[in-house]
Amino acid sequence: MLSSNKVRLIIALAFLLLGPQLGLGATRFYLRSIASATPISPTPAGGWNDSSILIRANTTTALSGTAMTTMSFSDADETAKGILFMQFISPQLTAGQTITGAQVLKMQILASEPDAGNDIFVDMLIRVIAKDGTTVQKTVYTGTKDDVEVVLTTLTNRQYSVTSAATNYTTILGDYLVIEVGIFADPQVGKTHGSSLRFGDSAGADLAEDDTTTTDNNPWFQLTDTLTFTCQRQLTLMGAGC
Repeated sequence: MLSSNKVRLIIALAFLLLGPQLGLGATRFYLRSIASATPISPTPAGGWNDSSILIRANTTTALSGTAMTTMSFSDADETAKGILFMQFISPQLTAGQTITGAQVLKMQILASEPDAGNDIFVDMLIRVIAKDGTTVQKTVYTGTKDDVEVVLTTLTNRQYSVTSAATNYTTILGDYLVIEVGIFADPQVGKTHGSSLRFGDSAGADLAEDDTTTTDNNPWFQLTDTLTFTCQRQLTLMGAGC
């Protein structure tokens, strides 16, 4: 009998292969927990003030089975800052498809803070970057903190839903989607940016779209567009970039 993870993987593969041809659904990327050799290594976007704990990884539209892992940040600074935790690189995008302007972008991730005075909020920034790893073709979303502070101590789901930049972008050969995930905080006097986010994609279900779940399910990022890629290597177990 197939395990639930294997069934989910088969469904995800079928959807990825057949969805674009049938015009089905959005594109969901999983926020894996381990560093990997990526096809490009972009400099973090200027909206982040601190990238000292940055981990860079490929992201996949199918589960790759990386362990559920808590990543934490700590400092002794009370100034307002954005802290970058992870930078995810998609497989290479097929040329000639549209990244639609003003579309809904969604992310679900477990987050917590050790002190309520830290005032921690989940944040993300999305860009399309060329194969040289430097040229920013399109800033899909410039980054604005979530509207709900993370929960004290207990890793709890955060529902991050925003509207992308207004104009459409047509991809060219060599483009990659780059997803950066972190936190923003303007701590109270004497407080810090201490915070935790939960990454990985080995759970039996994805996080629900809410601000209350504490179950250790898979975090994800999603565009409304159905995207296609130039190779299928993203379907492999470890999700190698291409």
